[in-house]
Amino acid sequence: MIGLLLQLALVFLVARLIWTWWQRRNAPAYAGPSLLRGFAPDQPGPGPMSGGSGGGSGRSPVTLEKADFDGFESLLGEIQTAYGAEDLGALRARATPEMVSYFADDLAGNASRGVVNRVSDVKLLQGDLSEAWREGDVEYATVAMRYALKDFYVDRTSGRVVEGDDAHTGEATELWTFRRDRGGHWLLSAIQQT
Repeated sequence: MIGLLLQLALVFLVARLIWTWWQRRNAPAYAGPSLLRGFAPDQPGPGPMSGGSGGGSGRSPVTLEKADFDGFESLLGEIQTAYGAEDLGALRARATPEMVSYFADDLAGNASRGVVNRVSDVKLLQGDLSEAWREGDVEYATVAMRYALKDFYVDRTSGRVVEGDDAHTGEATELWTFRRDRGGHWLLSAIQQT
């Protein structure tokens, strides 16, 4: 009887591993941070696509300058590059503590699987402001970003590509929400899939 139970457990585990592999194989390849899609730890108020009115209790609209948009583009590349290099120090300088904890958990998961998520050649293709608002002394901006990148996993020991494609560039489209204290620097506070 115990042998039968062990065989059933083994069949279940093998079936689950195959199912997980199949799901991952057929999923589009996103950069590491996009694995966090759906998390919005610092984003208050209604969803990011509610328009640019900034309406709502305690919310007022914010006008952004060209330097703000240049900063968002720069942060996109810097955050993706830091994630691909597993550089938590660089991520801490560019994201809120909540986002850094999500990145750290994701990197730890990769380490336990024995892989590294390499991200390179990040290039913003299109960025559209969804909304920008202020709540008290904190300003927020949500930007729809469509960008190209190389995104693949390599074996931590051998460096061999185990998932994704290191030769071809893919695309991702996500909503990135940034926050800053008035007069401060923008930090990434949320990533959501569009």
